[in-house]
Amino acid sequence: MTPMDATVTGDPDQAGKQDGDARLVRALLSSPRCCRLVGTVAPEILKSLAGDGRLKGLLARSVGRRIQSDCFARAQKVESKNQESCRLDPALSEQVIDLAVDHLNQSLAAWGLLQNSEKAALLAHLAKRFDTATLGRALTATLQLAQEDGDNRKLLRDKLTAFLEATDFGEMTDAIDAARKRLLPLWEEALEVTWSYPSKVVSILAALPSLTGLTLEVAARGLAPFNQLPPDMLVDVVAALIQDIDARAVGAVVNQGTELVRKLHVGSTLIGSPGRPALPQAMDRLMDAILDAVAREALETAQEKLGFLAEALAEKRIERLERRPEWNAAQLKAGLKNASRQARTIARQVRCGEALPSDETLAEAVAEGLGDLDAGELAEACNRCIDLAGRVMTVHPDLAPDQVRAFAEEIDMDAILDCLALASAAPENGNAIIGLAVPLIHSLADNVEAEPDSELAGALRRLGRLMNG
Repeated sequence: MTPMDATVTGDPDQAGKQDGDARLVRALLSSPRCCRLVGTVAPEILKSLAGDGRLKGLLARSVGRRIQSDCFARAQKVESKNQESCRLDPALSEQVIDLAVDHLNQSLAAWGLLQNSEKAALLAHLAKRFDTATLGRALTATLQLAQEDGDNRKLLRDKLTAFLEATDFGEMTDAIDAARKRLLPLWEEALEVTWSYPSKVVSILAALPSLTGLTLEVAARGLAPFNQLPPDMLVDVVAALIQDIDARAVGAVVNQGTELVRKLHVGSTLIGSPGRPALPQAMDRLMDAILDAVAREALETAQEKLGFLAEALAEKRIERLERRPEWNAAQLKAGLKNASRQARTIARQVRCGEALPSDETLAEAVAEGLGDLDAGELAEACNRCIDLAGRVMTVHPDLAPDQVRAFAEEIDMDAILDCLALASAAPENGNAIIGLAVPLIHSLADNVEAEPDSELAGALRRLGRLMNG
């Protein structure tokens, strides 16, 4: 059906589309740049269509010059008018969007109808036509431009100032809140529709292991070339990268961060009530709101199940190591080496204290470091723990004795005696053990003297008889 046929038959949809297309063309021709473009390319198009015919060539040149003259004149006329006369109204904007969407829909539909071989051929053609060398040269030119001397701060200031003055960021919070009310129902609807096809959801989830494997394989192959470098070259590259880090910039970030923390502390103290800084109160209110929203029973059950899962995983790890003695020995060796390293680290930290220039400096640093430590509060915490233990034993008097008795029964006394014998064979170790044991023996003796009829006194007397043969 031709446009004239659509008009004659009175098809309203077709007529409306044609009218919209006509308005779109008129709107585009109201742009000076579009007019100049049409005036520039029209003569060349007509010349190409005319071919080698002399009469057609004369006619094409005449019509081309007329179109070019009219388009340039229209461009100049539009530029002389108010800019408002060039703007697209909403209906024309819809036409522009419709054209773009129609083209995209048609392209996608045509792509879906192609055979795999045709799709592969098109992709190969696209790859063949894509000029990566030109892209590389353009990127290089852009990088070179970034190295050129020039001060664009004024341009940036002008553009950023115009943007900030024209934008009302006060609408952002309200817009987000309103969008939240509209988007959440849309998201729930999308989930409902998606899960109405569970097999497709399962298919999507089934692709995750393959995607993970692909990611790991890409990472492994990406690291492989580094392992092909000689060790000295690899270390040289890494060391050069470390040396190129701007230490002053890192220090500036640290300085700004520490100042920010200080100001947060000072501001929290200033706007809060005496003894109640503002930030801890805000966090306390947030935590209260979170706890009010959390289902306590479900969280408790989840924590318990996670504990079971962690215990099962640890048990399986031990069983696996038991099945593989070489890995078991390697894990034990690595754990002990790490413990040794940590011990050496602690020793180095202590040695730093020993390296202080004077005892006064050492004493002052320790005094300031322990200034916030309240020995009374520490003792109070110990007393409360003892009080809690007493309350528990009041309800379950056999709990502690049973646990102690079970612990004592499971202790391998022969191994302990062998260790003590080995320790006594080494003078330094023996002296250390004696130094730890003597205060304990004195404390036990004092308790026996205070309460000669106590259960402790009876146990020690029994121990003495056993030791005497």
